Amino acid sequence: MTSFISREQDYALRIVSALGSEKERDHIPISELSERFDISRIFAGRIAQKLGKGGILGSERGKFGGIFLKKKPEEITLFEILSIIGFTSRMNLCLSDSLDCRFEAHCHFHHYFAKIEHQIIKDFKNKKLSDFISK
Repeated sequence: MTSFISREQDYALRIVSALGSEKERDHIPISELSERFDISRIFAGRIAQKLGKGGILGSERGKFGGIFLKKKPEEITLFEILSIIGFTSRMNLCLSDSLDCRFEAHCHFHHYFAKIEHQIIKDFKNKKLSDFISK
């Protein structure tokens, strides 16, 4: 079975959420995050690197180093996180720009899937990381 949100995107949401919910410190070592989420340091590091290139995370080396949020949780949308990690899922292949479907004009499924996909993307763009962080 394939999923709408990839494993890597799911862990990106979790890592960014963990960083945003830290009250006592702003840096968390990759090793701690990989242990917390039971993923390899390499996988956690790859996710952090992508999020860093996307402008969400920063990093510092050293004894008190680690990764940290470069933006406030209320400034980060789910869509931004997912997009940085490569979110390109479509509800149905027929919605792909590269596919020229000869049934599109008269297909009720196409329009239904397009509507649902639009609603999901809109929600991802409106949902802030802060909506998922315990206060």
